[in-house]
Amino acid sequence: MTATTQSRSEQSLAGIVFEGDILLKIKDTAGDWGQPIGPISPVKLSINPGAITTKTRKLRLRGMSGQVTDPVVTDFAEPTVAFETDDSNEALFNLILRGDSAAITEAGGTVTDGVTAVPAKGTWLQLPHRNISTTGFSGKHANDSALTAGTDYVIQDIWLQHGLVYIPAGSGIAAAEACKWTYTYSAVSGTGVVGNQRDQVTVRIEMFGKNRVNGQNVHITIHEVAVTSGVDLDLGGADDYFKPNFSGVMSTPSGESGPYEIEFLTFA
Repeated sequence: MTATTQSRSEQSLAGIVFEGDILLKIKDTAGDWGQPIGPISPVKLSINPGAITTKTRKLRLRGMSGQVTDPVVTDFAEPTVAFETDDSNEALFNLILRGDSAAITEAGGTVTDGVTAVPAKGTWLQLPHRNISTTGFSGKHANDSALTAGTDYVIQDIWLQHGLVYIPAGSGIAAAEACKWTYTYSAVSGTGVVGNQRDQVTVRIEMFGKNRVNGQNVHITIHEVAVTSGVDLDLGGADDYFKPNFSGVMSTPSGESGPYEIEFLTFA
């Protein structure tokens, strides 16, 4: 063994390539931590300890003019973290959009001659229900004479799911006519997210992983992050995964020595 190899080995010098599982907790409006979310596959987890502002003096002595002395810290660092993943679920969606969610529960039923006026032609009519069946769908003029499907109105299952009926420009329906519609609609359930409902979201991040270079176990804890921003979220693009992301300022909660900890562990 060479001195170089022995020295590096004894000092545990090696490259670092982390991989691991992320668990997130979100603090609710009452200040309590929610249940862990994960394991989440991280695309990015970066920590920036932040810059420290210092004040110095420049000497004007003969032979030492311009030399800097007496550096003193005047403003301490503001540590930040940036996180990104290509995993997603309702909780992550809420977190990234700073939103609140609520259950959607709509019962099914039948409408017979329900009046919904047609305000304009050559566009869509919104009915008051959704998940409407094409079977048995029909319409009438305000005077109870039948409307002709395909001419006066056009239905398609993918639009009736959302309660939309197309009224062609050449329809025999008069503008603002109070037409009558008969149809059956089925139940709808799910979750609705209303974005930008919370001024601040606070999260806790833990990473359980290893250094791929030498297999050493690693545990990273970021105690509290006030989520401040993220990059644009592409909700319409179909050529890449939706990538929840955020950045924010870390803080040191009561009882902790610092805003984050990185442990290199050996399990006997």
